[in-house]
Amino acid sequence: MAVFDGDGRDELYRLTEKSGGWVWTHHHGGGGGDNISLLRELDPALSFPDAVYALRGGAPLDTQVVERRRQEYESRRPKLPTYKIRDRDLGRNYLEQRFIASETILEAERAGFLRYCRGGVLFCGRDETGSVRSMTRRATDPAAEIQKRDLAGSNKSFAPVLPGNPKSVWLVEGGADALALQSWARSSGKTPPTVVVTGGKNVRSFLAEPRVSAMLRMAETVTIAREREATPEKQVQTDEAHAKLAEAVREVGAQDVRFWMPGGEAKDMAQAWEQVAIAEEMRKQEAAWEKERQEQAEQDDEWEMSM
Repeated sequence: MAVFDGDGRDELYRLTEKSGGWVWTHHHGGGGGDNISLLRELDPALSFPDAVYALRGGAPLDTQVVERRRQEYESRRPKLPTYKIRDRDLGRNYLEQRFIASETILEAERAGFLRYCRGGVLFCGRDETGSVRSMTRRATDPAAEIQKRDLAGSNKSFAPVLPGNPKSVWLVEGGADALALQSWARSSGKTPPTVVVTGGKNVRSFLAEPRVSAMLRMAETVTIAREREATPEKQVQTDEAHAKLAEAVREVGAQDVRFWMPGGEAKDMAQAWEQVAIAEEMRKQEAAWEKERQEQAEQDDEWEMSM
């Protein structure tokens, strides 16, 4: 179950039912626990007995206190982790293994979209001054327990943007999807589109950010990258979320809003590109082998004719 902000745009708290009861976690990476701790998260001045009383149907929370708490989260800023050259090299190698083009990696670095940290790559969202306001960490080790998480202090209202062709703007859920899309475009001889990383199917607050809304209004086409889910039930939920996103995009002034779905069994843009890139690598390898066979056959013919 999800709890959304006052505008109904973004998921703020995720609630999950466990065997011992309900537990929560903050979507921006700060805190978690049981229902009592959730109330005290919303109102830090609330005592334990008062929280229990509220849960049992007693006095409701002070809405003004809750609003101030929300504003505190909005003003938070993530701290950019320090990293060494080795971390950068490992990060680049990880991306290249996922068939992200070197040119795409370098352009993402120059744009401030891509950074590195120990054991991971960072996808950064910035405000109008260039300050980092959101960071999502993707682990470079496939065996890492936590593969993806937002760093504490991140505000998803500031979506990472990978600059490209302003006439074509794409909305994707993850940073790896953005890099894959631009690599795919370059491989096809096309100008890479501008890509906005939403951070999740239920995130829409980034549409209120003036720079992003302007991009969407100026674009000739806006394409929302859908994702393939494991079950029909979850697919319905994801498709409904993407439909709501499309409606919200139209409301900010986008004229031509389209959907894209990965082909085959691919889950998302990054996986779809990997499958295409692997197939292309195999095709090139087979062509090289065929050329070697032909050259060897020609050499054999010349040898036989000389005998």
